Amino acid sequence: MEWPDFYMKLAALACDGASMMTGCKAGVGALLRTKQPSLLTVHCMAHRLELALKDVSKKVKLYDKTVNTLAMGIYRFYYNSSLNRGMLRRAHTVLRTESDGDLLMPTRVGGTKWIGHTFRALTNLTASYKYICVHLGQVILWQ
Repeated sequence: MEWPDFYMKLAALACDGASMMTGCKAGVGALLRTKQPSLLTVHCMAHRLELALKDVSKKVKLYDKTVNTLAMGIYRFYYNSSLNRGMLRRAHTVLRTESDGDLLMPTRVGGTKWIGHTFRALTNLTASYKYICVHLGQVILWQ
């Protein structure tokens, strides 16, 4: 497809809302609008949802304490130490029942896909909760 045909068929641009994309003078939408004046620039709905949830979560103190502080602390505790990861695996091996699945290691909260990463981190944390509690109890006893 040639560029003039592309510009004639261009109807809308959905982007993340950054000024580089939506800027009225030098944004991508503004530059494309010089070739196609009827171009509609829209803020991506999925990104808007993530930003709205992030704003709401900042206002809830319990969420901030549990997710940002506790979940990230547990993630860093296991991410930064192969010994701690190995001991968590050992606790899982010893305490595992037939109804339990595989061990889900604590993962990082946040990231590029904020909702997805937070959901996965909390899912892994709740699934491995009893093994984490046992291992942390042993760590406290050793010190």
